[in-house]
Amino acid sequence: MTAQNLHFYSHYLGLVFTHTMPLYTISEVKAAPEKECDYLFLHMKPVSSDDDEAEMGLITIKVFLEPLRLLQRRIDLLVKNSHNKVGSEKDPRLNSRELLQRLVAMEKEVEHGQSSDQGSWEDVGLYMDGHHDGRREAGEIKLNIADHTEEKKPDGKVKLPAAPVEYIPPGMTRKSLEREFSVSPKVLFHVMFGEKSSVFQTLYANRRSKQPVQQVAWKEIDKGRARRTFAYNATFLDIFGRNRRADIEDHQTIEKQDGSICYVVTDIKIPWHLPHGMDFIMVSKIVITYVDKAKSKLTVYTRLDWFKDPMLSKRMIEKQALEDLDNDALDLGDVVAEAIRKLGRLPQLHTAVTMFGGILNSPITSASATVEKPTLNHVSSTRIPIKHRPLSMLILENALSSAESAASSVIIAFVAVGKLITAHWVLLLLLSGSVIGNFSLSNRAGRAYWSERRADRFLKAIRVAPDGVMQRAITLTDLSDAIKPSFSNATTTTTTGVCWRKFEERAEEGDGPMGKRLGIGRQRLGMVRHDLVVALRVVNGIERDLVKAEWERWREDERRRCRLARRLLLVDGEAQGMQELERYCSDCEVDAAAGEAAVV
Repeated sequence: MTAQNLHFYSHYLGLVFTHTMPLYTISEVKAAPEKECDYLFLHMKPVSSDDDEAEMGLITIKVFLEPLRLLQRRIDLLVKNSHNKVGSEKDPRLNSRELLQRLVAMEKEVEHGQSSDQGSWEDVGLYMDGHHDGRREAGEIKLNIADHTEEKKPDGKVKLPAAPVEYIPPGMTRKSLEREFSVSPKVLFHVMFGEKSSVFQTLYANRRSKQPVQQVAWKEIDKGRARRTFAYNATFLDIFGRNRRADIEDHQTIEKQDGSICYVVTDIKIPWHLPHGMDFIMVSKIVITYVDKAKSKLTVYTRLDWFKDPMLSKRMIEKQALEDLDNDALDLGDVVAEAIRKLGRLPQLHTAVTMFGGILNSPITSASATVEKPTLNHVSSTRIPIKHRPLSMLILENALSSAESAASSVIIAFVAVGKLITAHWVLLLLLSGSVIGNFSLSNRAGRAYWSERRADRFLKAIRVAPDGVMQRAITLTDLSDAIKPSFSNATTTTTTGVCWRKFEERAEEGDGPMGKRLGIGRQRLGMVRHDLVVALRVVNGIERDLVKAEWERWREDERRRCRLARRLLLVDGEAQGMQELERYCSDCEVDAAAGEAAVV
């Protein structure tokens, strides 16, 4: 900043961008102290639309180290000096030396305690414990160039811890949600549990009940402790398919309020949707703790309190109930984040109290009683809504979950093995398999070879060897004798005796074990004989076709010779030879004509 201009520098993609703005375009300077940093707001003058600075409207500057009021007074002096005209007798414009002297004098006034504006942003408080302490409503310091009025220094100070606060409720070890928000713990507490807050009503609508939920106001039960209830109707189908209705009443209890440091609220729900729902309750501890000057942490701890343990299904019911509590906690974080977005860019405590209400009979609550409750109905849940689950459904879901886990474990194991196996390992495995297969097949073939060789040596040793030259054949004339059964060697006696005839009668009747054995054996042999007969008919057909082909070829040769012989005999003039030739050749011609007619 110079005596006449305000310069801005920025770095983007390795480049340095500059922008210069004259100080006379600033009409007003505002300042707002906050816990994390301070803000300066430079309001621009309305000028012609073709001026680039007219489009800026408002410039916001974050201040971290400099004292807010001293910085504001200095900027105000420079802006006011830029508005003065050179050579004016009433308000002359100061030169650079005079400006530096005035700026240094302002700093000395602050150091020696001579200025009422020496306090910094740490001295500015807002609301403590729900009571107004006389500070500004808007939390804003405003300096107008025309009248140059200033705000006085507040008396009280906010003392905050130097490190984030950690708090674990007694008996709670299971953490379902841990999420940080850019608001103070007190603001977050009013957003969630204010009298006009619809955070939990939205949560009930998303997860538990489509019917309206009656939210009762907070009632003080002890010093620093309060309680409220949520009543709704749950409808479901029982195991026989009948419609059932249950009147449910959950409640919340404020257990701990430690200023802007820590808040603890106990949320107890009735598990109407689970088996043995009257034997236990679902407990959630909602803890809000301090993290930074403008940051808080929301933590949800969950557990189950059993009044009576079931015999066999306790672990199964606990798994489902704790899963429902985890989903409730995740949905709670989403709904709270949406509610905080409604507070705007700079959430303040008085804004939260105005929109979401206070706790019990806070003066801030009464001041904002006419403001309507903010609606969060558009917040949708990505988790499955709670529905009634009988014990049979839980058993089936657990069985399917176990099967799915086993399948996923197998798939993960295969994937892990697949990641370990490279192309070299695949080639080595294939080579090993090939070696093992070849060894097994070679071993089997080698054993068969040596077994045949030993058998051949044994046959040669006993002088039994096949004749590789001898061949046998059978003609059609010998076929009947070859296939006719002969029983001449079946008995040592003749086949005309009385004993043999008795045997034939018993064999034909098929009585007794002998008849059955003989019948079964002859039936099998008959099937073999049938196959052989079919094979013989095929062989006979082939032989017939062979003979027919040779006959037709020979007949055509004879007809050709007959034609040649006729020409020779006609030349020689032999009548007797011609008659004999015609008798022979006419027979060949007639046979050939009959064959052609049969083909047609």
